[in-house]
Amino acid sequence: MGDSGFMATAYQMANPLVTYLGWALASGNEAAAELFDEMLEESIRLFGLAEEEGLVKPSSDARARAAVLLTMQLGGLVLHQHLSRALATDVLSLEGTMAFSTVVMEILTTGIFTPEAAESTTAALKEATELLRKEADDG
Repeated sequence: MGDSGFMATAYQMANPLVTYLGWALASGNEAAAELFDEMLEESIRLFGLAEEEGLVKPSSDARARAAVLLTMQLGGLVLHQHLSRALATDVLSLEGTMAFSTVVMEILTTGIFTPEAAESTTAALKEATELLRKEADDG
């Protein structure tokens, strides 16, 4: 993924396939579910390799991390027309994909929340989860 020549070639060839993939995944049929599951397992594997190489931080829940990031990325495919309109570029074109990928990398590397906001939100989510579990157990 770090080879710029590979990335450029892959994106130039992939537009029709990516468009179809987005449509197919949104269809919700069994084949789409199987494809997603295969993509998820590959994502988990690749994250494991990236962790071993020191490229990404370890996760407390590797499967959940891979699933959330995969669906976030695939969401851009499914909603590519809306995303393209919002970014004023075709996100399936080479230029648009690079613009989209640059924003994704900024979000993933620098984040969007301050450490204080992240800490308080994480604490609130944990507390809410505990309250909901208690209510479910009592109810």
